[in-house]
Amino acid sequence: MSYTFNEQSVSDLHKDASGHRPGDGFWQMWSTASDDKKQTIWDGLLTELEYSISSEKEADRQAVEAFESLVTKTIEMGAGDRETAIRWMFEGCDDVEHALWDRGLLFVENGKYEQEVKEIFNV
Repeated sequence: MSYTFNEQSVSDLHKDASGHRPGDGFWQMWSTASDDKKQTIWDGLLTELEYSISSEKEADRQAVEAFESLVTKTIEMGAGDRETAIRWMFEGCDDVEHALWDRGLLFVENGKYEQEVKEIFNV
């Protein structure tokens, strides 16, 4: 069997795959596992990471779709253009970053929405 697991980065892989560092139970299992078992654990973490990335992309897609739909509806309701619609949507927000995070848009598309909203509000 060919081994691809890496003792030094298994903690990072676990965090990327599950959102948190491994706990004591994981480390106890890992430290007593054979190389074959470590490879099986590693491969499972890679599968979990692929699923996590796929789920994140889908959540991002849905957040963008919902936001763009709301922008369009706001324009149709009288805003007239995208900038005005976004201004109306975020008017009264004390924290633009939190409002974007709450909508699932803070880190989407390399911060595209954060930059757009901050430019509109001169933040």
